[in-house]
Amino acid sequence: MMLVMARMRAQMSEFGDGSKGEVRVFANSTAIVGFLGPTIRTFLEAYPQIDVHLEEWSSPFIVRALRDGLADLGVFWSGVSTAGLTVHPFRRSNLVVVVPLQHPLADRSEVSFAETLDYDLIAFHEGSLIFRMMQSCAADLQRKLRVRLQVTSFDAMRTMVRAGIGLAVMSDVTVKTPDESYGYKVIPFSDEWTKLESLVGYRDFDALPRCAQNFVRHLQSPHPGLIQGRAT
Repeated sequence: MMLVMARMRAQMSEFGDGSKGEVRVFANSTAIVGFLGPTIRTFLEAYPQIDVHLEEWSSPFIVRALRDGLADLGVFWSGVSTAGLTVHPFRRSNLVVVVPLQHPLADRSEVSFAETLDYDLIAFHEGSLIFRMMQSCAADLQRKLRVRLQVTSFDAMRTMVRAGIGLAVMSDVTVKTPDESYGYKVIPFSDEWTKLESLVGYRDFDALPRCAQNFVRHLQSPHPGLIQGRAT
């Protein structure tokens, strides 16, 4: 029923050319903070009469919401199951470890994830896919995360690192490599699994409103850092 209603919504839209309307987008925190801003700006410049309704959710919730018809499209990490959805590669990013300036790892140019397990962690909330991946990788090493604090924003993570409470694992697109005045250092991981990919996903392209179809096309256009690829 939800799919039928979505098709009717797309077919009966009074804005047949997709130049007006509203696009409902769910995206994870990394996508919103790291790279969606310029993309949405250029879309709104091209379609000034379209409103983009953007909501921040975890990747697992976004996939469920797309299947339930709560959003037109989503931007999420590739580590979640996308059965029943059409997905396109969007952006790549790498996980990094952020440590206080006086931390034992601060002078390293690269670290393994296993090495970080010896230290207190400032973690993102449990619903995040990155946190789940970290738990899984720690379990594979027969270790546990030494979670000191859990927070719900990247700003809070950096603030707690500067305070010397622990290290944090973040995406490189959400934290620039700073000088020492920032109060922390950013160190790349050597592990292959820390190289991540974001996807754009939706349930049925033909069922999307025309304005949402235009947004999907915009996301697939050759922006800096965009991955070109076929739907899977």
